[in-house]
Amino acid sequence: MKSGSDGGTVRSSTKSKSVKAPSKKESRRGAGRGGYEDDDYGELFDEGALETFAEEGVDSDVEAEVNERYVRRPRPAEGSVERSTDGGFLARQPCRAALVPPTAHHTSSAAHEKPSHELQLDFVYGYRSHDSRHNIAYNVDGLIVYPAAAVGVCYDSKEHAQQFFTAHTDDVLCMAMHPDGEIIATGQAGRDPSICVWSSTTCELLAELKGFHQRAVVSLSFDGTGRFLSSVGLDDDHSIAVYDWQSRRMIANSKGDVNRIFNVEYSPHDGRIVTGGVKHVKFWVMEGGYLIGRRGVYGKIGASSTILSIAFHPDGSTLTGTQTGTIYQWAFGGEQCLQKYEIVHQGPVHDIFVNDEYVVTGGKDGKVHFHTHYFEKGKYTSPKIRLTF
Repeated sequence: MKSGSDGGTVRSSTKSKSVKAPSKKESRRGAGRGGYEDDDYGELFDEGALETFAEEGVDSDVEAEVNERYVRRPRPAEGSVERSTDGGFLARQPCRAALVPPTAHHTSSAAHEKPSHELQLDFVYGYRSHDSRHNIAYNVDGLIVYPAAAVGVCYDSKEHAQQFFTAHTDDVLCMAMHPDGEIIATGQAGRDPSICVWSSTTCELLAELKGFHQRAVVSLSFDGTGRFLSSVGLDDDHSIAVYDWQSRRMIANSKGDVNRIFNVEYSPHDGRIVTGGVKHVKFWVMEGGYLIGRRGVYGKIGASSTILSIAFHPDGSTLTGTQTGTIYQWAFGGEQCLQKYEIVHQGPVHDIFVNDEYVVTGGKDGKVHFHTHYFEKGKYTSPKIRLTF
């Protein structure tokens, strides 16, 4: 069991694991930064309240996503073919000198000009899902919006027709829907990845944000007003940024976590930002132009888990889905864990959706579950749906 301090060792209730307990000096220093005093934890700050790590095993899909760096092969060199200096070896097109035109061949006057015809995208098959989540939504017109390769697709299921947003230059990895149901933000992979904000009704580019993140943009979220857009990158620090996207201005940024971050979500209730990833969940607030993050406190309720999905309950609390199929509920306006709902899915919980009637969860087990707001057993308000592919 791990902790962020260097004090004495404390034995916890977790079998065969130990932690480093914070010293009084460090506790006071942490409190000066907005952290907790020992007494602030109350009953949580005792044996078992320090951060423990859940025994999650290995999920091949999650492990592959953690290790993905989106390193691209270099493109072929441009320019004419040249002979190397070693013996005049021809690197490419070795048979070019032996090719001759056929007899009685007449070259057309336009033979050396490119054709006037151009290819036009007609239909996109497929959807980005193997390393992405929470990236499909209905827009205000009822079109289904989602990414595939480097394209944003707006699909009309009634007419079986698509519209396309094609301003990205590499694979689109994440998507967020604006509160107005029309505007979309998408983030891509690449050495200098861009975030595009565009209209899902006209497929017109509204703003492009780039220059901060590296390798890829892996998650996006609009705040409740639609003015601010938060993003997470794939640099070594898994940095977080907040943009005023209409003015194309970054207003705050911070190092995210040493571990991979999968999700960033703005709370519609209190404006906090919640991030989740490998063995952590963090709650962020803007203070004086800075992003301040605090880790979730599981206490005796659970253990630090890999977070794959985030949603917000009607009562203001936060719900997080884990790699093991468990869902945790977090206090409104705080970092304390309130409740643990065991084994909602057999395997990772990849998405959570909440409305006035249900909590809907989707898992790697291929099932969609409809729950009551407090996950009462035996009280599913709708039958389970099993997805087959």
